[in-house]
Amino acid sequence: MLEKPAQRKAFWIELASLFPNCFSAPGAETKKALKRSIDLDIIASLAAKGRSVEPSLIRSTLHEYTVGRKYAEALARGGWRVGLNGEEVELLSTACQDKARQRLAKWDREHQPSVQVAAHA
Repeated sequence: MLEKPAQRKAFWIELASLFPNCFSAPGAETKKALKRSIDLDIIASLAAKGRSVEPSLIRSTLHEYTVGRKYAEALARGGWRVGLNGEEVELLSTACQDKARQRLAKWDREHQPSVQVAAHA
């Protein structure tokens, strides 16, 4: 099932509300690097609260959260991946940081304003 953008955004807002030391709200200036397989922690935490969410909604929301520039910047900075409560759980590898820096450099190249030369008549 393909979730609508409004569903993903609403769930992202819910995650930021439930786990503010882990998730930044949409539009925030920075993000933290997330623990790998954090989707399983989300499922368990929500289940403990009596809440069930389709795994596909969790995955698609996490994809949206992690695909952008701010998340790549968080990875490139290095430091720690965090769990749901903001606890440091895994040091980011140099390879992960390098890959993020490459993504940022590619993004910069692809999004540079084009320079137009005025034609003289």
